[in-house]
Amino acid sequence: MTIRATAEYVDLLVQFPPVPIHDNGQLERTEERIGELLALRERTVAQDAYLELLSNTVATWEDANVHFPRVSGRVLLASLIEERGLRQKDLVPVIGEESIVSEVLSGKRALRAEHIESLAGFFQISPSAFYPLEGTATEAGARAPR
Repeated sequence: MTIRATAEYVDLLVQFPPVPIHDNGQLERTEERIGELLALRERTVAQDAYLELLSNTVATWEDANVHFPRVSGRVLLASLIEERGLRQKDLVPVIGEESIVSEVLSGKRALRAEHIESLAGFFQISPSAFYPLEGTATEAGARAPR
């Protein structure tokens, strides 16, 4: 940062000092400040550095306090379909056949590795989200991925 940017950065720190987050109130205030910075049409180097600091503070709190339960590939797929307002036939270009989507969603078939890779790309999430946890059985009646 330049000298001018350093002074601007100090001003940002004084206006809203970043502190470790210990409760939802602090989280909300920090997220509001992040939102204000993200809403700017253009940001300075100092604002970007400050935004990174605030984002890291929120990430640290989330790592310690936010836990997402693992769900099966079937449950994840059903949730993604519903969340995005899709129909089973919308996934035909991704999986190849509507019957496969139907069988996966009903628990009659497990997702295959190639389906998982395609779905991960389509939904832009990690393929690992669709795989069962190690040491757990596949869902009753579903064939394991190949």
